[in-house]
Amino acid sequence: MKTETLLLVSPRVEFRQTMACLLKDAAGRIFQVAPEQVMYALEKEQPQLVLLDGHAEGIAVLAACRELRASYQGLLVCVMEGSAVHLRLLALSLGADLALPSSEAGHLIAAQIKALLRRFGTRHPSTLYRFGELLIDAGRRDAYVAGRAAELSTVEFDLLWALVLRAGVVVSREELYAELNHAPYNGYDRGVDMHVSRIRRKIGDDPLRPVLLKTVRGVGYQFVGLNHDQSALQTVTSG
Repeated sequence: MKTETLLLVSPRVEFRQTMACLLKDAAGRIFQVAPEQVMYALEKEQPQLVLLDGHAEGIAVLAACRELRASYQGLLVCVMEGSAVHLRLLALSLGADLALPSSEAGHLIAAQIKALLRRFGTRHPSTLYRFGELLIDAGRRDAYVAGRAAELSTVEFDLLWALVLRAGVVVSREELYAELNHAPYNGYDRGVDMHVSRIRRKIGDDPLRPVLLKTVRGVGYQFVGLNHDQSALQTVTSG
């Protein structure tokens, strides 16, 4: 039985109804709202995924994406005007998990959303990983420092989690970019570096003397935990 709640946000009633029909087998509940109702619906329904349609309002959907990410930690899919690649890249850098062109057929948009939901459901087991004072809750998709929530965004958690799963291994920027954006690295985007900087700040990792996230110049990043103190990774089963 599907338990996910989806929130479809669009000024186009027909688009909302079409996507609700195409996604009905992927969720337990689907709510349709106009853009001006989104914040109220977020608080009331607590969705696992938000589909934000910015048809004919490319810049406006970027502003909406940034606003949503300030308070919403779930999956975020943006549908952008036409096929403008630069707008979709900006949406991804602002925290969208998928950024799709509005010219794409509805059934293709629905198929990619279903794939994202499948990955979200199986990728993060309900397990806690502790590194000293840092606790990573894969079920809640957040990290805690001395009991305080770091309030990581979706993309920040995915990046941290990708590094934690490869603890001790240097992961290239190209590999991280491809995993986060589901696309090959474009050669100039600095989004990965920006997100690492934000993660460090949120988990209290000094960028001048990093204990948790090590920069390997010219290559990428490595999650090192507290290995220099011979502290072992502890896995704690959620109760």
